Parts: sequence; structure tokens; C-alpha cells
Amino acid sequence: MSRNTFYDYIIVGGGIAGVSAAEAIRANDKYASISILSEEPELLYSRVMLPLYVRGKIKREQLFLRAANDYERHNIALWLDERVVEINRKKREIATDRKRVLNYKKLLIATGGVPSQWKESGAQTVKMLQFQSINDADELRALLALGSKGGAVVVGSGFIGFEFIEFFVSAGFHTAVVSPDPWYFHHFFDSEGAEIIKESFIRHNVEVYNDAHIVSIAESPEGIHVKTKENLDIVADAIGAGVGLKRKVEMFEKAGLVVSRGVYTNEYLKTNDDNIYAAGDIAEYYDVVFRKRMLLGTWNNAFLQGKTAGENMTGKEIVFRNVPNYSIRHFGLYISMVGDCARSEADSVIKLRWPYTDQYRELHLREGILNGALLINRPQDRNILEQLIKKRVDVRSHVNDLQSAHFDIHQLTA
Repeated sequence: MSRNTFYDYIIVGGGIAGVSAAEAIRANDKYASISILSEEPELLYSRVMLPLYVRGKIKREQLFLRAANDYERHNIALWLDERVVEINRKKREIATDRKRVLNYKKLLIATGGVPSQWKESGAQTVKMLQFQSINDADELRALLALGSKGGAVVVGSGFIGFEFIEFFVSAGFHTAVVSPDPWYFHHFFDSEGAEIIKESFIRHNVEVYNDAHIVSIAESPEGIHVKTKENLDIVADAIGAGVGLKRKVEMFEKAGLVVSRGVYTNEYLKTNDDNIYAAGDIAEYYDVVFRKRMLLGTWNNAFLQGKTAGENMTGKEIVFRNVPNYSIRHFGLYISMVGDCARSEADSVIKLRWPYTDQYRELHLREGILNGALLINRPQDRNILEQLIKKRVDVRSHVNDLQSAHFDIHQLTA
């Protein structure tokens, strides 16, 4: 082991949560020593802009949000392509895979997540395309540039699956979606909203196989065979996997931190150790708006949590208070999710589809309080719904209004 080096603040993770935390620390503590350790070999880049890069809309260099001299200017030590392998809370010490040992006053965990791995037979021997990192984007861009008259299969029914579908269709692949769920975004949308999404798939000649359970994947001279329990046998040249995000919590659990799906924090993003905080995808934080623990995977959430955690690490006590808000454009549809949109969390739902259009709004209520909202082609409703959710507004007296296409939701006042 090398001689120990001390830093006032060590940040494990070089993504947007880690960098925004480091910059917030520097803004509040001009003379502290700060270090970032990142498993990735690249400087901070925009994951939300990766789809534009894959489609050839921007150049690779436009993805990068920070240059090396930005870290130098803020006097932040940056260690790339280096993984933390152990945390010793008693010694306030971390060890890395390069035999480096560092001591800290305060530590931030901002390690994000990794794509979940398939367990189906053959999944480990067939090339599965993923879409999370810049390297994934490089690989996809090269593949799509070749074009295809063959087939592609997209597995899953989430946001990453959406991206794969549009990538493959635009490159000329005959595309099929295979999912065990009864409809796309089953965990969020009711079937009526999901029907609009399915209609967009059909318009773009995308085959949809719902309630389909993959049992094996195998290569042959014809291509990759995707077989399901329902006796489907789809032959494809490429497979895109969008089956969720996994947080690696084993090291943190071994260190004595409380974990579940992520690392537990309170509303200040502090763990059960007063000297350790967590932010971004890895943080399973207590949400003061929804009064429960939440685990999110959006860029904006990671940025805001990183900033809040960084400020709190310098001695502030700022409650993290944010209503999740995520939007995506897909085949001409503008889809937004605001708040806690899990259908399992709602005890009643108010649905409205505007006649003869692809406009749709679905409001999720819990004990009369607006908890979440799903929108298709209704961007004008997003901000007011975010405000109503944040203020925990009871909308029971407006149920009939909210089912009318003629009612302006902006008339609601908190």
C-alpha cells in the first residue's frame, strides 16, 4: 500500500452527482482539499445527450461537460479509471484497486448504477447491447451507421427500451419489442395511455409482444434466436436490453452503512454515518414530499442531490426537496412523468384523452392528494402539476373538472 493521503472531502463517483457536489463544496469552502475518484476513464460527459450523439446530431466532443483544467481551476484532485474497493469507517479511510489509501473528513458516495444483467439461458454468451455509457453509445453509433435490412429485438418496457426502438427503426432494422408486462410502461401508465404508445409503435412497423417471457437466447447461422415460454421464436441481428438499473451496494453494506436497493440516507442525504453522504442514483433517500424512501435514476435528480449533499457536507442543513420530473420524445410523442408515478402507489386514477388526438393525461391520487402525473403531448400541464404535487394539494373536489377536456388545469390553485 502507498502512503496515506488525507483529503477534507472525498467523492466516490465522477458523474454529475459527484462533480456537482465537488463544485458546491468548493463554492462553500475555498481552502478545503477535495478529491474525486471515478471508475470511468472519461471526464464528466452528458448522459442525457448520448441519444443525440448516437443519432449523429452532435459530435463526440460535444458530450463532455468539463475539461481537465476545470478541475485544476477548482483545485479538485481527479483520479480516473480507479475503483474504490473498501471503506473503513473507523479510520475514515478508503482503499482503491490501485493500492491507493486515502483518508477523509467527509465522504460522498455517488457511484450511480449499472445495467441489470439478464439471467435467461444464453444471455451471457450472446452480445447484448446496452445504453448507459459513452462506450455503449460509441458501439451503437458504429452499428447503426452500417444500416440493416435484418431484425432487432428490444427487451424491456422502459426509457432505455424507447431509445433502442427509435435507434433501430431509424437504421432500417425490422424491430420487435418483447416484454413480460401486459403493456409498455406497465408500472406507470394505465392501459389507456399505453395504447397511444402502442399505436405509435404500430405506425412505425414495430412488432409488440407483451406478456412474453424469454426463456433462452442463442446464436445460429441465421442470427440470434430469442425464444419465449409462449413459443415465440424471433430471429434478430441485434438485441437491445433495457431491463433496469442495479446499484452495487455490497461494499457499502460491508462497511456498516444501511442499504436496501440503494444506500439509505435521510432528507439531508446523510447516511447512518455522520461523515458519509450519498447522492444520485445510488441514494435511497427519504423524500419529504412523498414521505417515504425513494430511489431515482434521472440526470436532474443526480445534479440536484449532488449539489445539496455537497453543501451539507460543508456544514449546512438543507433538506433535499424535489419533485421528480422526466420527459422524453419518441416517434412524435412527448411523454412526461412528474412526481411519484408508480401505479402501485395510487389508490385512484383520473384519466383523460383529448378526443381525436394523441393528447393524454393521467393523474395518480393517494388519499385525494395528487401524487403523480403522466402526460402525453401535454407539456403545458407539466409545471402546474409539479407545483400541485410539491404542495400536496387535495384535488378530490375537482375530479369531475379534471375529467373534462375543456377544463384548464391552470385554474387550480393551491
